[in-house]
Amino acid sequence: VDCGISPFVNYAIDRSGLEIPMKGRAFRTLLAVNRPESLQDAINFNLLEGAHAMIDRVTDVVFRQIVTEIGKPDVLFTEFTPCEGFVSKGRMRVEQNFLLTDEQKPVIAQIWGTKPEQFYEVAKELSGRNFAGIDINMGCPERVVVKNGACSALIKNPSLAAEIIKATKEGAGDLPVSVKTRIGFGAPAIEEWIGFVLKQDIAALTVHLRTVAEMSAVPAHWEL
Repeated sequence: VDCGISPFVNYAIDRSGLEIPMKGRAFRTLLAVNRPESLQDAINFNLLEGAHAMIDRVTDVVFRQIVTEIGKPDVLFTEFTPCEGFVSKGRMRVEQNFLLTDEQKPVIAQIWGTKPEQFYEVAKELSGRNFAGIDINMGCPERVVVKNGACSALIKNPSLAAEIIKATKEGAGDLPVSVKTRIGFGAPAIEEWIGFVLKQDIAALTVHLRTVAEMSAVPAHWEL
């Protein structure tokens, strides 16, 4: 479950449901095993099962290496990378998003776009690299991205979302394919949207507990 990234605070959730404030943009804790007095203590003693959150123009190979050396989470994600850019003449501008070191593994490559054939092509190439999986971004709420029909706009276009997932899985071969999304577009649609995505036989699903319209302006909907 994803409670979301804000510029200032993230949250760790312990088994009792307590939200523990976390300062810092680029580390998302999925589950805290107990109630450490400080987040740093939890990291030092490996008490957290955590995932390094993807942030565009932040979580590049250098940033991931710093995080790895300070307190490596269980899994790292690349910056989210446009399929269209990767298959275009401007490929070199986005190629660096897929750089990684052996120390950072396992690393998941996150991609986004609107054309299934491009997802297939990118996934096929990524399958020959050292990634542990491919994650499809269907959750970014940025207006420019949504206007172009990508990321969270796919919540309103499930047929295209299904085509994209299918094409990515075909290109990825043995690599697991996962999806990052939100609970709905204008209103929560757990049964309709989340249920639909789960039927696509994906390896994992990360759900941001806010709608697209809410961005990150309201508390996460843990009650759902």
